[in-house]
Amino acid sequence: MELYDLNLESEPYRVGIHTLPEVAPLAGDPAAMIDRIEALVGELLDAGKFVVTLEASTRWPWGRRGLSPPLPNLSVLALDAHADLRPEYLGTRYNHACTLRRIVELCPVVQVGLRSAEREEHEFIRQQELPFFTVGAYRR
Repeated sequence: MELYDLNLESEPYRVGIHTLPEVAPLAGDPAAMIDRIEALVGELLDAGKFVVTLEASTRWPWGRRGLSPPLPNLSVLALDAHADLRPEYLGTRYNHACTLRRIVELCPVVQVGLRSAEREEHEFIRQQELPFFTVGAYRR
């Protein structure tokens, strides 16, 4: 990864912005993977770090126990084409298709870029009055 940001014309790491190496996946055990990420995020939060995650599968762990109790005024901006609001998928609540459903239980969520959802997810969005912006909202 290059460290010089052309838009900022600076090196963000010099002011404390840091990117961790990729966390090796545990594809056969979603719960164990969540525990792994959760422990890492917990360590960072305990050290006073502001944590940003950029992968669908990491949205759930930091909300499950990593932020228990949740941080005050926490909210989530989800940039995704899919709703990820299923209560369960492929026999587990830990699937990436369920991550926002778990987060909605903890804090407000705004979805941007939403392109598709299961009918039940759409009904949940409407029932819960979750704010969302579809891809079509940004096309000219």
